[in-house]
Amino acid sequence: MSDVSGSVPLCYIYPAMIHYKACAKTRKEKVADITLMVFGFVAAVYTTVQTIRVSDYILLRPWTLTDFQNDLVDGDA
Repeated sequence: MSDVSGSVPLCYIYPAMIHYKACAKTRKEKVADITLMVFGFVAAVYTTVQTIRVSDYILLRPWTLTDFQNDLVDGDA
């Protein structure tokens, strides 16, 4: 789970934050950086929630691989 929740900030939030602090001078650059940071935060929350949902589903339910694949296709996960 840490891989997913750790890579989104690394891709979207941190570079925009560094650019905002280090070299964003115009209003347009600052707005673009803030927009990217907000998008990264939303993406991080979304991927974390999805990872927890799937992890809980796998850990709390006795299953076989075929059951899990069928449930994903049916939309029960």
